[in-house]
Amino acid sequence: MDPTTARGAAVLVHGAWHGAWTYERIVPRLAAAGLFAVARDLPAHGLNARFPAGYINRSTASPTWGADPSPVAAVSLDDYVDSVSATVDAVRALGFARVTLVGHSMGGVVLTALGERCPEKIERLVYLSAFMPARGVPAVAYIGAPENAGEQVGPLLMADPREIGALRIDHRSADAAYRDGIRRAFYGDLPADAAQAALQAHGASFFRDLQHDVRLLGEETEQALAELVAQGLVTCDTFAGLRALVMPAERRNKLRRRRPGHDPIDEAGRWSLTRRSRPPQESPGALAEPHVDHIARVLLRRYGVVFRRLLEREEGLPPWRDLHYVYRRLEARGEVRGGRFVSGFSGEQFALPEAATGLRRTAKVEGRERVAISAVDPLNLAGILTPGEKIPRLPGNRLLFEGGVPIAVQSGGEVRYLVTLDEAAQWEARKLLIRREGAGRLAPGARPSPPAATAATTA
Repeated sequence: MDPTTARGAAVLVHGAWHGAWTYERIVPRLAAAGLFAVARDLPAHGLNARFPAGYINRSTASPTWGADPSPVAAVSLDDYVDSVSATVDAVRALGFARVTLVGHSMGGVVLTALGERCPEKIERLVYLSAFMPARGVPAVAYIGAPENAGEQVGPLLMADPREIGALRIDHRSADAAYRDGIRRAFYGDLPADAAQAALQAHGASFFRDLQHDVRLLGEETEQALAELVAQGLVTCDTFAGLRALVMPAERRNKLRRRRPGHDPIDEAGRWSLTRRSRPPQESPGALAEPHVDHIARVLLRRYGVVFRRLLEREEGLPPWRDLHYVYRRLEARGEVRGGRFVSGFSGEQFALPEAATGLRRTAKVEGRERVAISAVDPLNLAGILTPGEKIPRLPGNRLLFEGGVPIAVQSGGEVRYLVTLDEAAQWEARKLLIRREGAGRLAPGARPSPPAATAATTA
């Protein structure tokens, strides 16, 4: 919206556990009414949020992670007030003399503090189901006040906020009763509950049928579905329904003008509740979860580059999803690199920094070194990284590589050549395969050239 045509300005402050996204449907409505509105994430909220490790990774979390100190314990009310004050100053710089502040829930504490700090900048304070604390009284004190007896937030807190430095609620809890308590405490009066109840009663439903069941306006029904989809509770038969929920209003209005009486969400299939997640199945031979991090690091040291297809022949490993999480965490720490290091394979790949550098160097040098290895060696990746058949991992079998490409194999007492060789080259290859010492054996501390596929491309 053009600030020069607006008849007023508002800064919208969200509540605890939320972000600026709370007002994504409010800002366009205020703009349509001629008000310039801005919503920003408070420090440690929204896109700036940080979580304890146990909240993200449940598989390795300690049973007492809920009482761990908060990573945002150092963030104070002054930080919130400074952030909103900076936004108010930015809005006033656009030509507005005074700004209206709107605060929801715990955002009301910020409104009161900022109103006391710089009343000359504020047109009015609007408390939207928000705290209005008296001077010097912390907002958390109101939760346990006698006047607030029967409140539903206290029982949801995982630990004493004064000890961990934050109000902590587990929004990802697998406890259905606990999640229901969150809905009752914070979202009990929203249309999403009515929509969820209708889907539970009538099963999968088309949008118009669901709208009739909940007796809401079309926009309200859409909002309810959007909230349920965001929580992972509802899904749609087709992507058309999900696209309609996130479609910008301008584009939707254009489609409505093109086809009067038609709405994009009408093209969606049926909406239904998602199935409850099944308990994870244990992989036979897999080690216990506390060892997953160790196994992931061992595989990195063994291969340098790790991806799902590479581990096809490894036995007793945890599921790839568990290893993948460890590698993503190591990538975020800067310990490994993620990208496409080996061409011809789908999925994410992770490499040690020195391995990625080595691959780039190897790709520029045409190697002709011949190396013979036992088929039980982890470097036996024939048929996995290189074309051709897999060579059984038996003690009597051997492979011969030239420049990282298998050219001959000894299996079942016979020597087979995988590429065309003249008689002299065949004789040399046979000697390298049969002979266990001397030529064909690496010097101590040396490493063979990786298979040619690993040097194909780098990211």
